[in-house]
Amino acid sequence: MAEMPYHFGIKMRCYPSTKQMQMIQKEIDASRFTYNEMVARNQDAYDCVRLSEASLDPWFFFRTKERFWEFWRHRGQLNDINHRGKWEDMPLYAATLTRLVKVPLMKTYYKNMANYKSIRERNTWLYDKLIHSGVISAAIKSYNNAWKLWRKSNKGKVGTPRFKRKDWFGAGSMQISNHYSSQKPLDMYSGDSRVLDKNHVRLPGIGRIRVSHLANFMRRHNGSLIKIGDATVTKDNLDHYWVSFQLGSMKPFVGSFKKIGSQLGIDLNTDNFLTDSNGNRVENPRYYRNAEMHLKHAKRVMSRRQLRAMKEKRSLRDSKNYIKQRLLVAKKMKKISNRRNSFLDNLSLTLIKNHDLVVAENLKSKNMLKNHALAKSISDVGWRMFIQKLTYKAELYGKKFITVDPKDTTQMCHDCGYIMGSDKRSKKLTLNNREWTCPNCGAHHIRDHNAAMNILTKGQLALAK
Repeated sequence: MAEMPYHFGIKMRCYPSTKQMQMIQKEIDASRFTYNEMVARNQDAYDCVRLSEASLDPWFFFRTKERFWEFWRHRGQLNDINHRGKWEDMPLYAATLTRLVKVPLMKTYYKNMANYKSIRERNTWLYDKLIHSGVISAAIKSYNNAWKLWRKSNKGKVGTPRFKRKDWFGAGSMQISNHYSSQKPLDMYSGDSRVLDKNHVRLPGIGRIRVSHLANFMRRHNGSLIKIGDATVTKDNLDHYWVSFQLGSMKPFVGSFKKIGSQLGIDLNTDNFLTDSNGNRVENPRYYRNAEMHLKHAKRVMSRRQLRAMKEKRSLRDSKNYIKQRLLVAKKMKKISNRRNSFLDNLSLTLIKNHDLVVAENLKSKNMLKNHALAKSISDVGWRMFIQKLTYKAELYGKKFITVDPKDTTQMCHDCGYIMGSDKRSKKLTLNNREWTCPNCGAHHIRDHNAAMNILTKGQLALAK
């Protein structure tokens, strides 16, 4: 896939049979287990490195004693000793443990355990006929890619791999790599994961499965010129199943929009969704806020049913009334998410289609969410998702989208460059100051429109460099 210049993704709702549901659930569990096993064994190896570099700290020895006994049993020694150990036993093996880690035997042992063969040999249930071997390989590949992403992002912007939590009701995803025979063409109809017709696909280990949302794509594209990469099967918390294909081609999937010579800066805010440098405003739809009253009632009912089940010491999985209410809440949340996603899709496509250059602020939503007074409104508006959509759609349709540093875009006068609060003549603008007059040149500004023009100017200067 990497050698192909154009990439695309397609997500389809699928309708598996009862047996296929069982297979998908087992493969989701196997994928999550394999990924977590990789995380655990590499953390063991890292702890061994720390142990070899540490001084003889008894408490650190005590926390790592189980790893030591596992390693010692693996070497066929001290099999008759209780492997869990006790605090009183620490002096008996502290010296031996120190000697072993000086030569990195334990680190090498745990590193060697984190591979396809070792994981399956230690966990024989992964040999189940319902679990395709490609799922385990794909989970290991995903773990390695997570480390590559961490190294690529300067070791800090993206976190190191963490354990994946098991969902109580089976939601999750698993990935399968696609393979092609050397005697077959590289198209959508020949791989292990392939399209059978406009309503069916075949997945490795799962077999023929009915899908929707595929017919329109196949009508607009030539499947013989497209290669399928990884396939991802997802089960959401509504018990809906989805199949995603990663596609690659030597030809573009969509045509580029015509250049019209228009440039636009946009200021994102919570009062209105955005204000552009031409003075146009897009109102904030506030999907979550508007549905909050009905959602709160549904959540209260779910909470009461949960407390009742706990009081009667029943598992939530066996509480039918709780499960019904959980699905109702999930449907309401999904409806809000779908409406927001549709709004952001349509708006981002309109901006990219009608302008050659779009400039926005590089907002750090994670930091902004720490403000408890605005956290709900910021989450509801979906700024980060909107910027992501602008980014990939600009690349897809041959336009340009950039983000700039938001510093002083709100406080600076676009006419003369004066910054509010920079001297004794003025104070910094607050969120309540929607209009203001520059004390330096006397220009009257609408706050958001002025910020959008400053953002556009910053973007033009960045491109000119």
